[in-house]
Amino acid sequence: MKKTLVALAVAGIVAAPAAFADVTISGQVKVTVANTDDNKTGEWGPGFDNYIYFKASEDLGNGMSAFAEMGFDTDSAPEDKDGNPVSGTSANSASKDQKVGLKGGFGTVVVGRMETLMEGALSSRFDDGMSNHANDNQLESSITNIGRVNALAYVSPSFNGFHVAAATTLDGSEQGISEHIDLLAAYDNGPISIAAGYTMLDDDNGDDSADGSEEDKGQDRMGVAGSYTMGPAKVSLGYFSVDVDKGEEDTSDIIARLDYKFGNNSILVGYKSTEDKGASGEDVTSLKFTHHFSKRTAAWIGYRDKELDDANVTHFGLVHKF
Repeated sequence: MKKTLVALAVAGIVAAPAAFADVTISGQVKVTVANTDDNKTGEWGPGFDNYIYFKASEDLGNGMSAFAEMGFDTDSAPEDKDGNPVSGTSANSASKDQKVGLKGGFGTVVVGRMETLMEGALSSRFDDGMSNHANDNQLESSITNIGRVNALAYVSPSFNGFHVAAATTLDGSEQGISEHIDLLAAYDNGPISIAAGYTMLDDDNGDDSADGSEEDKGQDRMGVAGSYTMGPAKVSLGYFSVDVDKGEEDTSDIIARLDYKFGNNSILVGYKSTEDKGASGEDVTSLKFTHHFSKRTAAWIGYRDKELDDANVTHFGLVHKF
């Protein structure tokens, strides 16, 4: 009830007396306390993953609707025990999704700032929930973490659980439209969920020619992920790879994850194996126990181990969603 009243108040401030079919405010406040033991540091310190979303929709009639979404990070800068900002860190006020679209029998068309299809539909399945996503020993694949871009995307209607999607950038550079391509095919039916994605990135800032003239580097990123739910248990598997032209880099991730729920509790067990051309591979193990006080409030304790450099992270925290 309170959430509805707040949403109505915001609608009254930002709009004329025209009707809003639906306006909602959502977000979370999440604080993680972590200790990284890599034979260099060992102090406990907080991390934040706070954000707020404003969403609106309108029924246009004839089976068509319009929607808009604005999201903002509201993270604070991490501080040391004396209250000073931790070296190399800063407050994160970057925008999250900022998009507007149309939805109907033809599917969904959306334009704006948003996650790539591979990031949102594939890699996010392996987010193990620690707020410090800059940490390179996270379970989620960093191969698809290429940031958000101003994009034009299309998502087809679902046909017996199957749908496809495509996106390209509208960045106003020399690359123009269609230089960055993002493709997705997904199937969701009952306990089975499978998705495959391909992203082509064209880098016109590269200079990899012998005479110093500009030549596009380009990248091909591919991924496939699937999950199967069996009662309280869910098993997820994924494979991701990135190839950079001129043989500069070839990296791949294989990720496995098991989630098990019992009562108001859940356990996560995850494993990631990374192979990097020209460098040693690495293995990451993630363990996490979560207690859900309600659908919106939860506390957890977890542990990550990165085998390559002995970067062990113990973390616990509290999150409230609204």
